Amino acid sequence: DLILLDTIMPHISGYEVCGRLKLDPRTVGIPIVMLAVEEEQADLPKSDGAGAHFLFKPYAPSLLVDKVKQMMGAVGGPTSAISVEPQVKGAAGSNGSFERLAQTLGVGCVALREGTIASVDPAAESLFGRRAGELTGKPFAEYLRDDAPPFADMLSRAQAEGQAHGEFNLWVNGSGEAKCWRILAAPTLLDGQAAVQLACLDITRQKQTEEELQRATLAAGAANQTRGDFLANMSHELRTPLHEFMGMVDLVLASDLEAEQRTYLNTAKTSSNALLTIVSDILEFSEIEAGQFMLEEREADLWAPVESTVEIMAPRAKEKGLTFSAHLAPDTPRTMVGDARRLRQVLVNVIGNAIKFTERGEITVQARAEAVRDDKVEYHFLVSDTGIGIPKDQHDIIFEPFRQADEAATRRYGGLGLGLAMAQQLVKLMGGRIWVESPSVSHSHAGGPGSTFHFTVTFKRQLQALSAPQAARPSVARVIQLQILLAEDSPTNQLIAVSNLKKAGHTVTVANNGLKAVRAFEEKGRRGERSFFDLVLMDVAMPEMDGLEATQAIREKEKTLGGHIPIIAMTAFTTKEYHEKCMECGMDAYVSKPVRMDELNKTIEPFLPREPEPPAAVAAPAVEAEAPSPVVLREALEVVGEDVDILRDAVAMSLEEVPEQLRELEDAMARQDAKGVEAKAHRLKGVMGNVGAMMAREFGQRLETMGNQGELDGGPDTLKSFKTEIGRVVAFYSDPAWEQRAHECVEGGG
Repeated sequence: DLILLDTIMPHISGYEVCGRLKLDPRTVGIPIVMLAVEEEQADLPKSDGAGAHFLFKPYAPSLLVDKVKQMMGAVGGPTSAISVEPQVKGAAGSNGSFERLAQTLGVGCVALREGTIASVDPAAESLFGRRAGELTGKPFAEYLRDDAPPFADMLSRAQAEGQAHGEFNLWVNGSGEAKCWRILAAPTLLDGQAAVQLACLDITRQKQTEEELQRATLAAGAANQTRGDFLANMSHELRTPLHEFMGMVDLVLASDLEAEQRTYLNTAKTSSNALLTIVSDILEFSEIEAGQFMLEEREADLWAPVESTVEIMAPRAKEKGLTFSAHLAPDTPRTMVGDARRLRQVLVNVIGNAIKFTERGEITVQARAEAVRDDKVEYHFLVSDTGIGIPKDQHDIIFEPFRQADEAATRRYGGLGLGLAMAQQLVKLMGGRIWVESPSVSHSHAGGPGSTFHFTVTFKRQLQALSAPQAARPSVARVIQLQILLAEDSPTNQLIAVSNLKKAGHTVTVANNGLKAVRAFEEKGRRGERSFFDLVLMDVAMPEMDGLEATQAIREKEKTLGGHIPIIAMTAFTTKEYHEKCMECGMDAYVSKPVRMDELNKTIEPFLPREPEPPAAVAAPAVEAEAPSPVVLREALEVVGEDVDILRDAVAMSLEEVPEQLRELEDAMARQDAKGVEAKAHRLKGVMGNVGAMMAREFGQRLETMGNQGELDGGPDTLKSFKTEIGRVVAFYSDPAWEQRAHECVEGGG
């Protein structure tokens, strides 16, 4: 009975839909109310009653009801009472529906007979800028600008299919001004003879807007490209001197030094690590903003990152005398598929912020399922504190990068003001949002006014139980001497790389740029030398020929020389875009500067030649396997969201309580107190897990299980192994070099 039609819709505008409805004999009599915005009112033709067919947004619901009543009253009730002729008769201007359409929408109606204008209505006169007498009898194609063939094709399609439409450029108004019209054509009868009726709408302004939007989109794309290039260059320019400085410090530390000199250098190393953390945080945030950051999807236990974060942050809270607890709502689905590592990073930032700004009272963490669907779960996390609170007018500012609610807080509490901004970006990537409520409604009895930070994330739902992780098997270390081609233009970087590689037993050939690297590769390959290179370490930014071009050239030459030499990018460019560029040009792997040997060795490992297994009939000589590291830094870093500073504090505070906890465990074992063994082993197991001591954690788990089952027969032996492993963990973290390895682990992403 009535059609409400929005004027602005995707793919096709409301005006075009209206035109088609009025051309169709089946719908020509249905009244239409156009829903437009106020800005469109100025563009409507100034004819009596034009506004009667429009309703301008925003409008109250009562106005819509009144408009419907008005329109239905004007047409005399439902359309079933209206008789509609199957074809339009008479001239275009004599059809009442087209006349109303022209008055309200600015759609001009033109009747053509054999391509010649037979009649026009007043709206069409307005569009042409000419009177009807000047138009009738002239070919319509006379006004087309280079669009005559497409127009003729549209007329043919209209005759064959019942209607057709298109967009055409016309010369109108007698001024040589070009306009763009959208034209709908349909066959009709004019004075009993076959004709074609055109509904014409001037869309010049719309096309101009589209062109402006396209230009703006291209400009935005160029700006994003510029931003990405700047980010990559900044990464390179900051990391290159850091790499050189940290590399030289490592070389000096490896020499004979007096105790005082070693102390000074370790201080310099710690400071450079702190600077590297700041640079990495800023660059990671920039990558997220530039859309160059990807999340992982792995099956995980939702509560695991919460529990581990609370445990690792607890020493900080305890140091300030704060009560710290975490709660998971009943019936919350725990198994999920998502990026648990980034969830932990958000928790570390938000909880760390709460601890920083809370002097007394408590901090609580809560998690619950906000919405559970067949394939997804939306989780809601709350971190409440009794801290200094946040003024209402600062609730948005604190999520801006490098901003804090009170600038004085920066001087008092320190920090870049980047943690919450990073958390907000990560939460958005995980399909959620973050906001703050302050004063907190959760705490009102202790401390300050407090704040509650809320954030939601959406993960895929895991309907099956998590698969049990496979225990890692320690491998026998293999010392294999390699012929390595190093392509590096910086003399300092050459010195660092060559010194470290030679210490590892490798032979190194240096090329000062990409062009020399290609020549060195080609020369040895053509001579067929036995000492043909085993591996190429390729810097990316070099003069004459960069690493990307050099890699492509080597891959081309391999088509003639044969083989495939592993090429590892070794660069200060760390953005996702550059990583992809390296892979696309033919490189096999990628390490970020500052580069350290353990990270490089891990990257080289997959490309080492495989040694054949000794024959089964011949007993191979016994080789003592190198003891695996007591600490898996990747595990420790995941607990603290890859924040080495937090890990340093957590290690210091956690290991401080180990001797006392170990004595209590020994006492419980001596008394054969199963429950005591279970409780103390559980505590130490958690501490070891939080600092990445996975082997020690395993011994703690065994003791906890023994205590739980009340079977302590093998307990003393297991406890002895547990103490030995804890001693190795303490020794590991007593060596200042662990922090550098932790930074390498963060930079290398593994």
